[in-house]
Amino acid sequence: MPEIDDSGSYAIVTDLTGVTLFGHRLGFGVQAPSTLFAPVTHTHVQASISGLTTGDSPQFLAVNIGSASDTTVSRVSAGDIAVEGQIVYRLGGQDVALADGGTGASLSDPDADRIMFWDDSAGAVTWLALGTGLSISGTTLNSAASDGDKGDITVSGSGTVFTIDSNVISTFGRTLVDDADAATARATLGLVIGTNVQAYDAELAALAGLTSAANSVPSFTGSGTAGLTALSASQLYGRGSTGNVAAITLGTNLSMSGTTLNATGGGSADDWDIVSSTTQSSPYAPSGLTGNTVIKITAQAGNLTLNVPTGTFGSSKRFYVQYIITASGGARTITLGTGMSLGLGVAANLVIASGATLILTFYTDDNGTSFAYDGDLDASKLASATPAASDLLIFADNSNSNALSQATLLASASNAGIAEAATTAETNTGTDAARYVTPDGLAGAYAGTKAVSLPITALVSDDHATGDGQAWFVVPACLNGMNLVGVVATVATAGTTGTADFQLRRVRSGSAVDMLSTKITIDSTETSTTTAATPAVINASNDDVATGDIIYLDVDAVQTTKAKGGAVGLEFRLP
Repeated sequence: MPEIDDSGSYAIVTDLTGVTLFGHRLGFGVQAPSTLFAPVTHTHVQASISGLTTGDSPQFLAVNIGSASDTTVSRVSAGDIAVEGQIVYRLGGQDVALADGGTGASLSDPDADRIMFWDDSAGAVTWLALGTGLSISGTTLNSAASDGDKGDITVSGSGTVFTIDSNVISTFGRTLVDDADAATARATLGLVIGTNVQAYDAELAALAGLTSAANSVPSFTGSGTAGLTALSASQLYGRGSTGNVAAITLGTNLSMSGTTLNATGGGSADDWDIVSSTTQSSPYAPSGLTGNTVIKITAQAGNLTLNVPTGTFGSSKRFYVQYIITASGGARTITLGTGMSLGLGVAANLVIASGATLILTFYTDDNGTSFAYDGDLDASKLASATPAASDLLIFADNSNSNALSQATLLASASNAGIAEAATTAETNTGTDAARYVTPDGLAGAYAGTKAVSLPITALVSDDHATGDGQAWFVVPACLNGMNLVGVVATVATAGTTGTADFQLRRVRSGSAVDMLSTKITIDSTETSTTTAATPAVINASNDDVATGDIIYLDVDAVQTTKAKGGAVGLEFRLP
């Protein structure tokens, strides 16, 4: 066995056949054949190595490299060595700390695509588990969850433009989102202050701050302050010489009935009260009158209807109401409502020129039920509105020195008197003996009607045939100035299938016009236009005739089985 001599500073090891030692200072000097290493620094080290070969494994607790005082390389555990106390990483060995670029944890293969992340609550690196709707395909993380078709919101690269899908927000909502300020947003919402929304106002706020109550009136008590005044039944609201507006107490000789203020005592029924106003709305019915009253309207701005005044008039005597009305801004017309009468005398002119004044005086004898114009006969006092044959007319006979004479009121075949003009209907009836016929009434009656007949065919047995001018006549002087007022057509033998259509054509000075806007038609199996489904219509623009006009009968359509014979009748009358 070789010996290590520790008596000096060097150890001599001999007989190391087959052993090769490499490196630097190992804590002792080893001299192989022809090789001398560094001096040994430890003392009292003795070893014997005998017969070491390449298959032998010498064991050391540590190997010092460079310094005998340091355990530079040492064994920590099975498979692990340390340098200066720091374990050297090996495959399958110690975890690499986060600070050294490792994970700090031993992770096993998850046998699936996973994401590594730091779990701060656990203080360790672990695999991130995928929840519902998430998956990894290759290097792509996918989401299978639906967004409910709410679309997306994206921002441009500069960060100044939003692109919003239509399903994220409505079209109107997008117009609001892009508004630059509150004022623009209010305009989009239609809430512009001062236009759509009442701007804040201290007076309005004061009124809004009141608590409403029945039969109470709000009023301002100062700048930006308001209050409520409760009103009792039959109480007025106003302001005295001092203080705020308040309920007004009715004094002596004043009372209220419903909404009417009444005055009692303090005068006589013969006194005249004066009521004055600038203008009145139509209709106007003065109320609360207590006797004779003058009503002054100083600037009537529109037409005015006067209705019966109301009030307390009594029944023992006649009471008067006088209107003094001045027109303003144009001529004004005064009309009388129910219960107001002008009588049968000379009626006053009820049209007031602009700036002019009209005075109308009415009286009542029946406590205000009706009023009659003063100075005229009261129509309500007439015994009958329809004169009888026995009624007499008293008149001044100018041919007899204006002596008073009498005559029966109604004219007859034997008596002079008053006669009534007959209407066209009464003239056409021809049975009335008490009325007279005027030229206009005669022209509009049957007696003023002229008739002309135009044959449709030459013979009654001839078939109808289409064509213009199948018949015609020249307008004579007796028809000059008249209008076509009626048409009728009749055939001898009815046709079938379809209609027979006729037009009247007027030619004047070489110009032709149709006199009918809807043609004369005779329906299938019918012989007259009186039963036509579509009656003929005369064109009011072309219905007049003058001497020398030619009126043509045009047959515009015939039936499949043609009608035979017939004629068209025309009626003319003065306008």
